[in-house]
Amino acid sequence: MGECMKLRYLLVGVAAFTMTGQAMAQGFSGPRVEGRVGFDDAGADITLFDDEDLDEEDIVIPTLSAEGTSYGVEVGYDLVLGRRPSGFLVGAYLGGDLSNADVCDSDFEDDDDDDDGEEESCFKVRRSLTAGVRFGYAIENSALLYGKVGLSSGRFKVVGGGKVDEDTFGADDDLISDSDLDGNRRGFHFGAGVEGNLMSNVYAKLEYVHTEYKSEKDEDFRIRFDRDQILFGLGVRF
Repeated sequence: MGECMKLRYLLVGVAAFTMTGQAMAQGFSGPRVEGRVGFDDAGADITLFDDEDLDEEDIVIPTLSAEGTSYGVEVGYDLVLGRRPSGFLVGAYLGGDLSNADVCDSDFEDDDDDDDGEEESCFKVRRSLTAGVRFGYAIENSALLYGKVGLSSGRFKVVGGGKVDEDTFGADDDLISDSDLDGNRRGFHFGAGVEGNLMSNVYAKLEYVHTEYKSEKDEDFRIRFDRDQILFGLGVRF
């Protein structure tokens, strides 16, 4: 399912860029605003440290991987340096998005579960805020290749009061609860993309972004949070 979603977004992006060659464009300098949608894959990698209650030194638990679609907006300002229309580009941006990415698993049990094991808890991605800079090279008025880096603030939610249970992970006590996975997390992101002008001041873009969030850690465990996105954007430059 995840691979199909990735392919779908890639095909949409490629189709949009086939139109850029015939576009009459104003270049890549100036303020801009865009809408964006794409594939979203957020994960929580859990490691249980060496403990007298555990059978092994360190146990790495399979990633909780929440897949879905993210959608949001980005505003920014770019400036092409040197001789125009081609040249190096620098810019800054602010962004925000919502996501329906989630994963539900009976191993990640509800605190109120009965012994029948029918209830599940869900690990969900809620929203993300970003701020950063981008840099790249504009090729005439038709295409821009760029990289980006910045700060992120993401929110994750556990629905159903989940906990890591002793039967699944071999510990005598419940080491990880919903409060360890729930809440806002700060981090940083980086990525790369290609942007093309479609007409006058309208542009389309396709980019990949990876985000690393602050880990949750104590003497018994560490949880690393990250996120991968493939995004298609359509915007206007003023």
